[in-house]
Amino acid sequence: MLDEREDRILRLLNAVQGHSQLRQRPTERRLDRLIEHAIRTVPFYEARFRGSVPALEELPVVSRQDFVDDEMSFRSCTHGLRDVVETYTSGTTGLALRVVWDAASYYQYAFDIYREVFARVPELSGTLRAGFPAVLILNDNLTKSSQVLANPSLDFAQVRRVILGHNSEEDADAWAIAASEQAPLLYGRPRTLMRLAEIAEDLSIARTNPLRPCAVLSSGDNLYDSDRRVIETTFRARVYNAYVSQEGGFLTLQCPLTSALHVLTDRAHVEVLSDFHSEPAAMGAGEIVVTNLGNWAMPFFRYRSGDRGVVTRGVCVCGHEGASFVQLDGRDTEYFVIAGERVVATKLNPVFESLPIRHFQVRQTGPAAFRVRFVPEATADKEIIERLLAERIQERLGCVTLAMERTDQISEAGQKVQRYLIEAGVT
Repeated sequence: MLDEREDRILRLLNAVQGHSQLRQRPTERRLDRLIEHAIRTVPFYEARFRGSVPALEELPVVSRQDFVDDEMSFRSCTHGLRDVVETYTSGTTGLALRVVWDAASYYQYAFDIYREVFARVPELSGTLRAGFPAVLILNDNLTKSSQVLANPSLDFAQVRRVILGHNSEEDADAWAIAASEQAPLLYGRPRTLMRLAEIAEDLSIARTNPLRPCAVLSSGDNLYDSDRRVIETTFRARVYNAYVSQEGGFLTLQCPLTSALHVLTDRAHVEVLSDFHSEPAAMGAGEIVVTNLGNWAMPFFRYRSGDRGVVTRGVCVCGHEGASFVQLDGRDTEYFVIAGERVVATKLNPVFESLPIRHFQVRQTGPAAFRVRFVPEATADKEIIERLLAERIQERLGCVTLAMERTDQISEAGQKVQRYLIEAGVT
C-alpha cells in the first residue's frame, strides 16, 4: 500500500511534464529562475531584496535553526497546503525540520532520481524491463509500510520497499523476496544493508538462496570502509555511495572509476564553509553548504548542512566536470576535548573495527567521561570484548572514565546513526 503522499504524487503525474521541461533547462538558467521565484514569493527573501534579483553569492547563508524558528517565512506563498508534499528530517541534531516540496520537485527527488542512477552506474546498463523488478529499497522505519510500485522514470519497472526490524520471521521473508526477485539495484542506509547481510549470516541462507544485485546504492548515514567490505562481500556487488538529504535532495553519486562523490550539478550546487572564514568558498575543507536547485515550494539556498567534507572542482577521468566530494565525514568529524586538547573522534575507528563488533556509538558526557555502547557479534565472548575495548580506548584517549554498555541495538528504528556524539554543554 502506498503512503498517502506518494499516492497523491502518482495521481498528479501531470506535474511530471513540467518537471521534464524544467530538467532540460541549463543549470545556470534554472538557478536564476529559482532565485527570481524566491524574491517574489518567499517572505524571507522578498523582505531582504524587495524585487532586486541577487546572484547566489549575495544570498545569506542560512541554517536549520533559521528554518525551525520561522518556517513559514521560507515557504513560497504560491503553493498551498493541498499542493505540497511534506517530509521530515531525522532530527539527529535535535532539531527535526519539516521540508515542504511542490509536486514536481518531490517527484524528481523521490522517483526520477533512479533514472539518473541507472544512467550513471555502468553495472545497471541494460537491466530495466517494464513491469519487472528494478530497485529493492531497505528501510528500518517501522512506521512505514512495505510497498511496490511502477516507476514512470524507469519505464515503469518496479521499485519495491521492504521493512526490516519487525521480527526475525519478517526479516527472513524480506531476504526471500529479495532473492526471488533479484532486482538489479539494492538500496538502503549502511545500517539496513548491514542488517540484511547479518540476516544472511544468521540464517545461513546466503549460499543456498543468494541475493546478487548488479550494484548496491548506499546513502543516509556515513559509509565506513569496514561496512563497505562486508556489504560487497555478502552481495558480491560494488557499493556506490551517495549523499542525500531532505533539505538538499539527491546531491552526489560515487564515480564509477574513483572513490569521489560527484555532485549532480543539475540538481544541486555546493560550497564549503571553513572554520576560518565567514563566507563559503567554491572548494576546500569544512561544512558543506547546499543549494537545492529543485524545490520551488521551500527553496534552500546556501543552507548549512551540518555535514563536513572536502570539495574539489575539475574534470574527472570519468568525464564528470564540476564539483566533487573527495572526502565526506558527515557529522563524525567531532572533536573530543580532553584536558584542554582536541582529539579527533575517528581515531577510535580502528579500535572497534579490530574487534568482533557490529555497531557502536561513543558519546562524551563530561570533560573526561564517555559512554560507550556497542553491539557485539553473536558468537563473540562479550566480556573479553568489553575488557579489550576499554583498554584500547583508554590507550588512545588517556585517563578517561568509561561507562560501557552492551546492547542489541544502537538506535531506534528509522533514526540516523552517528558513531560519535558530544552532549550539549560538554567542552
